[in-house]
Amino acid sequence: MSKRRVIQRTDADVARALVLLEANNGNIRQTAAKIGISPSTLRGWRDKTYRQDADAKVAEVREDMAGALEILACKFILGITPEKIADTKARDSLVCAAVAIDKMRLLREQPPPATEAEQSIAESMRSAAEAMVAMAKAAGRQLSIEQATATMRSIQLKESELASPKVQ
Repeated sequence: MSKRRVIQRTDADVARALVLLEANNGNIRQTAAKIGISPSTLRGWRDKTYRQDADAKVAEVREDMAGALEILACKFILGITPEKIADTKARDSLVCAAVAIDKMRLLREQPPPATEAEQSIAESMRSAAEAMVAMAKAAGRQLSIEQATATMRSIQLKESELASPKVQ
């Protein structure tokens, strides 16, 4: 009969595992396989049956990983030389840097940058708000950009409520 080998894990080990589990969208089997532990152990850590103290370390580990990814992204970007630009390796380096930056932002719980569509909508809203202010001024009324934007948002909300079917 073989003896079961017990490995002691530190709170930092558990915290790293929990951050990786988070990064893998909660996929226990995949994360457990990557770090070499059983899925039941990882599930226990996630459910806090084994460790209560690891939660305090999660934020620290998350920031450490984000810092490491930031350094990695910089290395990829700085490693692009004029010679590499002519080669496809520059593209690979940029993709790696972009992925590292994206993961760093996620670990730091920073929102992703606005998409072109979101920027376009924001610019359109700003232009419409400015037009409302100008129309109010021409009518002898005073309206701020903030008030105009709030008015447009309330109109959008009413329109979306009218457009969506009522659930009973």
